[in-house]
Amino acid sequence: MNPAVVLGNNCNIAQNVLIGNSLGHKKGVPKIGNNVCINANAVVVGGVYIADNSLVAPGTFINFDVPPNCYWESGKNYST
Repeated sequence: MNPAVVLGNNCNIAQNVLIGNSLGHKKGVPKIGNNVCINANAVVVGGVYIADNSLVAPGTFINFDVPPNCYWESGKNYST
């Protein structure tokens, strides 16, 4: 995990997750909100925001903002 990443309260980061910076379209490092769960083998890169109460499925690649209160699985968004 990049040391500049901002983590909210009560986050669950599973094993083998990459959270890092990007020099591409969304430069910077991720910001992760409160009560977020990022499951095994997921990749989160760039200046993106994963909003509160969201869940990222195993093996998902994230290089975009994730809205609050949703489950994100490789291109599928299941909002609550």
